[in-house]
Amino acid sequence: MTPEQAIKALRRKFRCQRTVGLSPILGITDQYLSNWKKSPAVSAKHLVNIVKKARDAGIKEGQTVQIQALLEYYPISKTLTSHDKKYRILDKKILRHQKIITCLEEHQGLYIFYDSMYVPIYIGRTKRKDLWFEMNDAFNRERNQEVRRVNHPRTGAGFLPAYESHRQIKKITVKLHEIATHISAYAISKRHNSAIEALLIRSMANVCKNVKMENL
Repeated sequence: MTPEQAIKALRRKFRCQRTVGLSPILGITDQYLSNWKKSPAVSAKHLVNIVKKARDAGIKEGQTVQIQALLEYYPISKTLTSHDKKYRILDKKILRHQKIITCLEEHQGLYIFYDSMYVPIYIGRTKRKDLWFEMNDAFNRERNQEVRRVNHPRTGAGFLPAYESHRQIKKITVKLHEIATHISAYAISKRHNSAIEALLIRSMANVCKNVKMENL
């Protein structure tokens, strides 16, 4: 087996979009990984060193709660996709958004949606997919979130003032993409991901719209 074949197998196993994403997982530097990739074959020395470094990195991660802020209170740019008629939280045509998307694709962790008053309305975490996938999935998912709203006519050009055309303020069910305006995303070690999500949801139980109350 060549180092390049080994790296490809490791990227599939750890769901890394880019090779550099393996460095923190294996406990090695990007330069070490680059040099190893250029080697003609996987030597016993390289294999032993990487196993040891990966073990040391695992022990270190288990002893610390690793949290990295990736994006905080960032405005959503609601974009409708052409192929599946679903909404994305960012516009892939914008260069800055492309870089943010790449960052989110490389990490797993926890994310928060806020309303226009910057109040948290939904907290979620990644399970098998990356942050970009999970956040867009939550953005479009059917859920029991209710708001009070007046249903106004969507066709025609006529208008009558409210005192002439009485319309009730009613509770309606909405999707997250109808009420969320800002997002935050954090890279969190898998070991602590679910516990931190549960803590946040439980501490903001009367604020967030999460249906499921996670257990600690």
